[in-house]
Amino acid sequence: MFTFDIIIPTYNNKDELLWCLASLEGQTFTDFRVLVCVNGSTDGTLEALAALQTSFQVLVLEHPDKQNHDRPANRNLGISNLEAPFTLLLDSDQAADKNLVLKHHELLSKQDCISVGEVIYQQKNDWNTYIASRGKGKFTDLTQIPFQYLNTQNVALMSTYLQQVGGFDEKIQGYGGDDTELAYRLWQKFQLPVIYNQKAFSNDDQVKSVNQALAQMYDFGANNLPYIHQKHPEFKEIFNVAILKNKVVNTFLANGLLYNSIKNSYKIFPSTIKNTCIHYLVFYNICKGFNGVKD
Repeated sequence: MFTFDIIIPTYNNKDELLWCLASLEGQTFTDFRVLVCVNGSTDGTLEALAALQTSFQVLVLEHPDKQNHDRPANRNLGISNLEAPFTLLLDSDQAADKNLVLKHHELLSKQDCISVGEVIYQQKNDWNTYIASRGKGKFTDLTQIPFQYLNTQNVALMSTYLQQVGGFDEKIQGYGGDDTELAYRLWQKFQLPVIYNQKAFSNDDQVKSVNQALAQMYDFGANNLPYIHQKHPEFKEIFNVAILKNKVVNTFLANGLLYNSIKNSYKIFPSTIKNTCIHYLVFYNICKGFNGVKD
């Protein structure tokens, strides 16, 4: 039995997936198996995997109907096939540092916890700079962070914890919330400390723009956020429904003049002010989606 099962979900990003798998060849800790969960890809991913030669074992998993079933169901393909005592969840657009698995193993061997690795964005645009300043980015290495900052781009924990909570909620469709909802159930059941493991890092070549991200935030507010609050009405850490339903907030949203002004001018500000502006734009779009306000 291997020490780690590494779950890598993929959908029509063959080149990024191969980049990810190539980065695992040079790991200093090699006692792992890779579970590639193919989510209905039609870009030659399966053919590329069939021809791939690796120094580690690769198990390719598909849905029975070979269709796309969104991220939670795809990751659950891997969770249902876990055998190793530890699981590493790694996105297919990540290139792992050579010590990534080692650093996760070192922390998990010392402490019963969830090890949240670092993601370093290679493309320096406004959205990536903003993301790097949020969540775990506000903390120092090997400190405990709020459970809602768990992000499954690069995270490791004992496999039994994922199995006992039933994996990801497959009713969450589209963008956002699946990681946070899983984190809440893990916290409810086990009260595990969530540790920011900065030295377990991967590189990401994401080129998402602020406008693309804001559209995703609107969809999250309109779809997954209401579902999560309905499922967990006591879960206040993700967003406070009372604020989102506030009449003053709704009146403010209906106007939109400040939003448009900030959206058109935030780029001229220095990074700290720019990040604050983007944070406002994010909240605005989530709130707008949640309240059904159209563009």
